[in-house]
Amino acid sequence: MASINTGQGQTEAYVNITDSSATMMRAVAAALRNEWMVPEPWPAYVQALSGPANHLPEPIRLRLVDRFVRNAGVSPELASQVTSAGLAQWAVDLYQGETDGHIDGAPPARAGQAGGPAYDAIVIGAPNGGIAHLAALLNAPFLSQHFDTRYRYQGQPDDVIGYCGFGSRLAETILEHNPDLAVINHYDPIHDRFLVSHVNYIRMKLLDLPVPYADFIRSRLRPGGTLLFSDCQLTWGQYRVGKRLTFQVGGLGGIPDEDWIKGSPQVKTFLAKRGRPDKGDWSIASPWLPGPESEWGSLPPFRQAVEDFAAANGYRFRVLRGAHPEDFSCLAFYASYQAALNSGRGPAGVLVDCFTQISPTAALQAGLLPVWLPFNCSDSLAFLREMAHNFPRGKPVLLAPLPSFAPAWDTVSANDWRAACPPDADVTWIGVNPAALPVDLAGMFRFVPDLQAWCTAHPHQPKLSFSITDLEALVSSMAAAAAGAEAEAG
Repeated sequence: MASINTGQGQTEAYVNITDSSATMMRAVAAALRNEWMVPEPWPAYVQALSGPANHLPEPIRLRLVDRFVRNAGVSPELASQVTSAGLAQWAVDLYQGETDGHIDGAPPARAGQAGGPAYDAIVIGAPNGGIAHLAALLNAPFLSQHFDTRYRYQGQPDDVIGYCGFGSRLAETILEHNPDLAVINHYDPIHDRFLVSHVNYIRMKLLDLPVPYADFIRSRLRPGGTLLFSDCQLTWGQYRVGKRLTFQVGGLGGIPDEDWIKGSPQVKTFLAKRGRPDKGDWSIASPWLPGPESEWGSLPPFRQAVEDFAAANGYRFRVLRGAHPEDFSCLAFYASYQAALNSGRGPAGVLVDCFTQISPTAALQAGLLPVWLPFNCSDSLAFLREMAHNFPRGKPVLLAPLPSFAPAWDTVSANDWRAACPPDADVTWIGVNPAALPVDLAGMFRFVPDLQAWCTAHPHQPKLSFSITDLEALVSSMAAAAAGAEAEAG
């Protein structure tokens, strides 16, 4: 059995390693080492208590969650220490000690030295689970444009003005020292309601290629290798608060962006049930315009910087473009399907992972086709239903929806997750206890052990692999098929 890797490394104190962007990078680095990434490296005593706590009534479980996350953030004083170079260094340190994609105790190979750099391709840009699965399948490191820090904060969950003011002060400190960063202060009082009273989310996006990224690419990408840029064009309404600073209310799920700031019957009912019948939205007095979505959308200046760097250093520059994170998940599914066919054995089954509960290691080791869901809401359920039509018949489905500690009207029930899978599929729940959903306290910690047990019982040889040439051919064929279908429909 491969070793466990929390993926913390030489962590900059301000990097939120459990954020989606950091988790995707950690997951890819672990898969390239044939290790298991632990999404939530909580203390052992918390993990031990989570199982018995699942038997408590849901209101008590929610109060326990509230107590445990009160100190989840870092000190606001650390905002003055944030640098784009420090963020990038944290990312490349995930690959420290590798040569030719494997750990052997030797320093990394350098361009022009005997043996050459380790990789044919490096993936860079917007993070999502589809990109993480693709990068691991390609044996390519992933360097994210996005990073996140969550700072300690005390406030009421519906105090949008207080949250924005606190976050803006932190953001201004960061931006003052980092002209190559943009900041989004992200506030989700529905899906992150258990957190926003205690932490203030500051997401940072690179606008230029930092030196640690440039050095890593030069030292680890073969001459003429490919820089594969992840360009997710998902947009979301954001308030323009300052230069290079926006404030986003809400996030991807089953609730449209306008409902957060203009209200809806569901929003009004939600607030009334939580003692706020006086409120109908979470709006502020600033311009609200569409922009690249905080968690998933890429910013164009960074793409141009990577393209310029590739041209100047003799690397191939290729772009994977998608309107939504689901587009990348779909591509990863079909790439893995082709890789499984190329292996001579075909796919062993399907792994449905979700948000930060992700494991490219399991998909590669066990020959599983990954279907990564952006979140645990109704829009992801619709995506799963669509993808289920393409699942290989007669193969097991490993179902791992993320537990939700802030149930809302777009939260999907266990019965609906199961019903979205093919009716004849042998479905195994991974990590979660369907009877405890959506507030499954132990679900965060059982994900990796459950996957390890399944992969041990179902070994798949050879391990799945895919080349950049294979990917380019697949993208071309999918584009041609889509164009043909559109022409036929027209």
